[in-house]
Amino acid sequence: MSVMLFFFQAEDGIRYLVRSRGLGDVYKRQSQFNPAVFYDLQKFYPLVWAEFRVFREKEVMGFVEDNLRKGVKLELYRKEIKIKIIARLRIEMINLAFDTDVFPINQYNHAQVQVALLDHFLHGIVTLKGNKICLLYTSDAADERSSVKPGGRLIIKK
Repeated sequence: MSVMLFFFQAEDGIRYLVRSRGLGDVYKRQSQFNPAVFYDLQKFYPLVWAEFRVFREKEVMGFVEDNLRKGVKLELYRKEIKIKIIARLRIEMINLAFDTDVFPINQYNHAQVQVALLDHFLHGIVTLKGNKICLLYTSDAADERSSVKPGGRLIIKK
């Protein structure tokens, strides 16, 4: 189920649910996942699919709502966002990325779709303070733990 927890994890609230340093790590994980698995679950394992939907509605939605509250409290997300509406939007964006009718496997790279939707989502809710942190975590350098300083700038070691 961790594949559905596609958000950020860190002390600052921006990286809350994905156990990664940057989007490159997320991209690597997502590229190994076939979104058709959800179609197969629905079709061939309806009881498992029903349990997954309950998990998504209770657990994942709760994680996203908690993340949004934490981000607002830390002034990383805009204070005027409607937590329940924005959490539902994020869940549906995740679901959309797994919809092979919308993003056919032979036309779209699933990892690229997830990263693009996440980037779009985050930039819609962050404050200027949060945007600075997003830049750090979404830079290519963010995947190299020893190569990043605030702002996502690459540290060149001599």
